[in-house]
Amino acid sequence: MDDEKFLTVHQIAELLKLNQETVRNMIDRGEIRAVRIDQRRVRIQRSALEEFIAAGETPPAQPGNEGVPAEPGANPDDWARLGAELADSSAALNSEDRATSRRRSVLTEVAKSLANALPDET
Repeated sequence: MDDEKFLTVHQIAELLKLNQETVRNMIDRGEIRAVRIDQRRVRIQRSALEEFIAAGETPPAQPGNEGVPAEPGANPDDWARLGAELADSSAALNSEDRATSRRRSVLTEVAKSLANALPDET
């Protein structure tokens, strides 16, 4: 095993600022690879910890997606702003060619769908 350093649950918990039981649960679910020594004791290779951390990293934001909500319904204000921007874009395309007219129709439908998806503010 190439002299790779093994870490204890306690060490992993300290590094990740988690409770030891949380780390044990993550191992039991297979989220962190570990070597089981007996029923309670396990050791984690440093490379397994690094893989776990790398798998949980969030990718950098893609240019142009900064204002797009991560998931539908995440924040109604974001959806309302996005719908308004789509509607404004749609209006700006009113004197364009046929292909652009089709795009405007799609944008308008998206804006309407977004508006319908927003919760009623009654």
